[in-house]
Amino acid sequence: MICELIDNCPAQIPRGQLCGTDNTTYKDSCSFLCAQLTFDGIKELGVQCGGACPCPKAGSPCSRCNEDYTPICGSDNNTYGNHCMFACGRLANPSIVPSCRNECPCQFSNDADSRSPKAKFLNHLI
Repeated sequence: MICELIDNCPAQIPRGQLCGTDNTTYKDSCSFLCAQLTFDGIKELGVQCGGACPCPKAGSPCSRCNEDYTPICGSDNNTYGNHCMFACGRLANPSIVPSCRNECPCQFSNDADSRSPKAKFLNHLI
């Protein structure tokens, strides 16, 4: 069954959150595909925007974010598709700081795990 891909999503499948036309935030394309194949609404399930719902309004600074995928894991444990999307997430929650330059959860291999998210992020860049 296609929904088994959720746990073993192939590396070539684009990562990052998607906002569906059902106003649901999907963690990645595999989750979206699974929902699309089982969605029983009136309309076919589509993508409103890349990133978490709600989608930015037209003309807002966040509507100008591109689709380049260079993930950033935020301290809220959400994966943001790129720096612009992370900055937009901070508009809604200014306390979010980057945890690492990768998908969540961050993987650290040293004592930096006990530090603040900002310290972990800076250590990960070194």
